[in-house]
Amino acid sequence: MQPSKHFIELVLATEESTKEVGWLIDDSVDFTTNRINIPFYSHVTEGAIIDSAEWDDPVVRMAKVKWSDSCRILWFERHMETTQGFMMVGQNPGLLILGEPTHDRHDLTEEERMLPDYNRVRGYIIPPGCGIIIKKGVWHDFPLSVGPELTIFTINTRQVVEALTSMKEPAPMDFGDCYKIRISDERPDINLCFPDPRPFVASLCL
Repeated sequence: MQPSKHFIELVLATEESTKEVGWLIDDSVDFTTNRINIPFYSHVTEGAIIDSAEWDDPVVRMAKVKWSDSCRILWFERHMETTQGFMMVGQNPGLLILGEPTHDRHDLTEEERMLPDYNRVRGYIIPPGCGIIIKKGVWHDFPLSVGPELTIFTINTRQVVEALTSMKEPAPMDFGDCYKIRISDERPDINLCFPDPRPFVASLCL
């Protein structure tokens, strides 16, 4: 029996739409009520340290992402010891597939908490020049192009990056604060897909 296609929803990333998976970083964020006093520049409003973002031994990287016709989600990973940051650099938006955390869901069995809830996975269109800090335990894949080549600025930890670069070939893993699953291993009955994002992005005039 052939796996059936399961399509996730595409949405524009906003402060409201991302509240279960992370914190959107864009011009609409109002941080003026939570600021710190650094006295050197009168023309700068200094935002306070984001306490919800946690990086132990942070690593800052950049990556280039090309368009892929696949529109299929093959991998998911989560980190339980760190948040992770993605910033869309340049003029092009990006697509980030995120699933709400399952590790603390009391309505799931212990086995189910080790997998994404595919009914709570969405594709977030991140506008150019914007970013997101994803919460601990959020299921995610690497950002995707929505047509044009995409430049990504990422913040992770050395532990996670070293775990990923130690892999000789793509395979499930559970070490270095990186729990990564191959979706077809866990759910051979479905092909997890997203709609072609280009028409949706065009409708947003990004």
